[in-house]
Amino acid sequence: MDLLGLKLDVLIADEVLGFSSLAIPTAMVAQDSGVLFGHQVVRDLFGAVPHASTQWPEKVYVSRSKLDLRDGGLLLESRIEQLMEIEGYFIFHPQEYSMQDQADIYRAAKALVFADGSAFHYYVPFSRKEQKVFVIWRRRMNHLFSWQAKTFDGPPIQGKPCLNAIYGTELDRHRQLVGARGLVDFPALHAQLHSGGFVGAASWGDAPKTQIEAELGRLTQIKAAPVVDLKVDL
Repeated sequence: MDLLGLKLDVLIADEVLGFSSLAIPTAMVAQDSGVLFGHQVVRDLFGAVPHASTQWPEKVYVSRSKLDLRDGGLLLESRIEQLMEIEGYFIFHPQEYSMQDQADIYRAAKALVFADGSAFHYYVPFSRKEQKVFVIWRRRMNHLFSWQAKTFDGPPIQGKPCLNAIYGTELDRHRQLVGARGLVDFPALHAQLHSGGFVGAASWGDAPKTQIEAELGRLTQIKAAPVVDLKVDL
């Protein structure tokens, strides 16, 4: 709130209160998702966030690999990180940085590759049309990402799902795959990234079967339930 210049005195009610009248403003978010969109008031708020003097990398990979493994994500994301690092990308874990640093990193980048996740929604208000942005999808494509970027006049979002499988528990299946993990087709992902000018020509091989099995074993232990290929229509 301070970063947005909203220096507010907040009163927390710790008892039941009654009101003679109550004004509830309309939320400036998409009603079905709660995601910010490019209303002029929102643009003004985020546009007023100061720029720090720190120099940040031009190529950024926004990772989910350090989040709780019970949350959804990409299977073997550490392998994706290694490959992106070879391509000169800064591996960025947003939760380890201040909101100010996150804003500056997003504004400074020329090329950003996101692991499909909520970090994208904080990036968009700071996006620039000339940036190149790619999303590695862990489930089906979420068109909310492109819609949100358009409302801020941001760049087009590149990337289509290229998954070999989606792994999870039966609970994950019934929770719209929120906690499931997608296994990318590494050669296909490289082809998309290369076509978009994000990485070089050196192709990526498939993930070794032993690595996949080891990661699935780790997930099974953490989730305390069998982790299987959910046979989702990809």
